[in-house]
Amino acid sequence: MKIRIQYIYAITFSLIISSIVIIPFINSKFYGFEHEDAFISSFIANSTHFDSFMNKFRTQGCDYYLEENCIIQTSYTGHYVTYSFYLFLVDKIFSLDSYKTHKYSNLILLMLWLFILFKSTNNYKKYLILTLSAFASLPLLYVANASLIENMSICFGIIFITLLKYQHKQKEIKPYILILFILILSIIKRENLFFLATLPLFMNFKDLKNWKTTATLLLLITIQIIINPFYTEILETNDLGKNTFSWEYFKIQFPVYLKSFFSIKGFLPLTIILLLVKPNRKSIPFLILFLGLVLIYSSHYRSKYVIESQEMSIFETYRYMTNTLPFLFGYFIFSEKKWLKFNNIFFIFILFFGINSTLKFQEFLEDEHYSYHSINEYIKSKYENNVFIIDNFNLISILNHPNASTIINSNVDLFRYAVQKNTSDTIVLINRFGDKRVNNLLDLFPFEIDKDFSNESVQNYLLNRNFMDSEMTPIP
Repeated sequence: MKIRIQYIYAITFSLIISSIVIIPFINSKFYGFEHEDAFISSFIANSTHFDSFMNKFRTQGCDYYLEENCIIQTSYTGHYVTYSFYLFLVDKIFSLDSYKTHKYSNLILLMLWLFILFKSTNNYKKYLILTLSAFASLPLLYVANASLIENMSICFGIIFITLLKYQHKQKEIKPYILILFILILSIIKRENLFFLATLPLFMNFKDLKNWKTTATLLLLITIQIIINPFYTEILETNDLGKNTFSWEYFKIQFPVYLKSFFSIKGFLPLTIILLLVKPNRKSIPFLILFLGLVLIYSSHYRSKYVIESQEMSIFETYRYMTNTLPFLFGYFIFSEKKWLKFNNIFFIFILFFGINSTLKFQEFLEDEHYSYHSINEYIKSKYENNVFIIDNFNLISILNHPNASTIINSNVDLFRYAVQKNTSDTIVLINRFGDKRVNNLLDLFPFEIDKDFSNESVQNYLLNRNFMDSEMTPIP
């Protein structure tokens, strides 16, 4: 009977907290500003054939989309297909609107890891303080509502840390099962290979005498050889013309990553709770592993903007630092003696930060709507399907309109095709972020700015319909 009550508590708490985090924003069209990841995951989830956008266990984006067909694909080699495939399955089972697919998918993942976390803490008061503090933090609120792979990564990370606790206390979990979970983690996100650093915590050389453990280790190594996580580093090195790991990156990024845990725009509520935990011999290794993963993230190239500008905002740390949280939760649940007492002051504290983070997150929702979705909604309402959209950021338009296309460098053939094949359609050119490629094309064609709907982030242009060139021929 006691076990049943515990499960009822676990299900109830995980359902309530998950609902608090996601349900208020369930009808808000929000993907998350990680363009290559968030939009492409949702794009693949809503595609008809998942295998069309997969290459060597990595996602494929669409760089040239014409008349509802992907003509040219681009490889996003750093992004494993795991999360996209999960979204694809959820979408096909429930037939959701594109922007709701990842929200319902994340709700399932969130409920799962909150349930597991409750079982690992085995104390509803400590659980409430920890989880409510975590979700009063803006980064976790942001990531949980976005179409980002970190949602799946943190879910299985929590499961793995919980298995470690059971193995440590009761010796019920065998080493090969834990290694299998490291394998699962590593094929979700390549930096999750860092979980291999936990091996000394749960196994020794004697365990290798067990054929199941040895076979599982060999399986992990074999799959990593097939997937080749270092292939990404080679491609990025060639693209950058420099190494993907550098002391120069570290100097810029490490202070900001640390700052995110002490900022009101970051993980401050969770940090305060963890500072009130008294560390011990069992929990210290998880704190060390957390710092180790932060060091790796800090040393790795993340964006050309950061490298060129030599500056980084806290916003750019959200998804990466969220992925380190399983180790911080491990630090919390392995600590036995705590200075933490459950009283009303923590509810006031959590409520304050929760309201603050919700208001800040609302700004993100409005910003994304202003920069992306309102533009697409305006075009759709004004021209319906009698429009040929040429967008320098194709994925967001593709998600919203069947006639979206994209530019490729200064390829004027696309415009020739648009003019001749769609003579009755309005041709709209969207320039996001002041792209120089688009500015070059504006010099070649008589586009006029659409003053009814252009803003600081996005400029819309309409092609002068008097412009026709009989010598233009459509692309094959």
